[in-house]
Amino acid sequence: MVEPRDRPEFTKRIRTTPAQRAGMCGAISASNAYRNEKVWTFLVADLLAHASDQQPLVDLLCGGQATVREPLDVWFEAQPLPPRQGTSGNSEGNTKVDLAFGQIVARGTTVAGIAYGPHRPDSWVCFAEAKCMSDCSGTVTYDPLRNQLTRVIENVLTFQADGQFPDHVFFTLITPRLFKEHPGVRLYGYKMHEYVDRDRLLHDLELCRIPRRSSAPYVYPDLAERLKHLTLTWTTYEELLAQQFGADLDIVDGVNKIAGLKPHLEGLVAALRSVSNP
Repeated sequence: MVEPRDRPEFTKRIRTTPAQRAGMCGAISASNAYRNEKVWTFLVADLLAHASDQQPLVDLLCGGQATVREPLDVWFEAQPLPPRQGTSGNSEGNTKVDLAFGQIVARGTTVAGIAYGPHRPDSWVCFAEAKCMSDCSGTVTYDPLRNQLTRVIENVLTFQADGQFPDHVFFTLITPRLFKEHPGVRLYGYKMHEYVDRDRLLHDLELCRIPRRSSAPYVYPDLAERLKHLTLTWTTYEELLAQQFGADLDIVDGVNKIAGLKPHLEGLVAALRSVSNP
């Protein structure tokens, strides 16, 4: 069980920026906190980062295919180097990955940037995209053919350290259970089903019209080859929060019935305000 109020420096295993921590304090304290996917996602980050045994949560997030060999830091809204780089007005900025964990290090002197490392055999990395009530975006700013899922998936497929890549990569979608049980009500439901076919996923990835990053020492990989190393997983907030708050959860229609949720969130705010450094 995670008790943030008993550990004022608990956030040291959650990699955040001062601006992110300030933003989370405001989001958790707001009247609509239970409809804010950032609040639920930060709660998952808290539980994963400080679990005495991280393996059960990693099993849910990575389909039982990733082994925890040492305590994992959890990166909240981290920014990998974008794999697409065009000219002004035809480029793509850093993608904010809701949760990232695995073989990850800080990217240079950036505040929120991440890179793969240190490289070793059987390494793995997971990028998670979280949705509460919203759907995934069907387009991105500079390319109407590129959807939000393919943008994050391409980021994890190309995640690297100067041409060295993880052996295994995971893309995980986190949503309320209600929408996994009724996948047809959200675009991401259709796309997660469609992308089981790797040829369909490769097709959508290659639709992107923004030029691929080509500046050395970055190496844009063969996507068809990297797809052999990818696992797609869809898990729910209710599954991830069950160990802490009980099995009978419903974050869409029964959030007020989740025992201990409000004091836990209040404890998160107190802990966030006590931390001065990432």
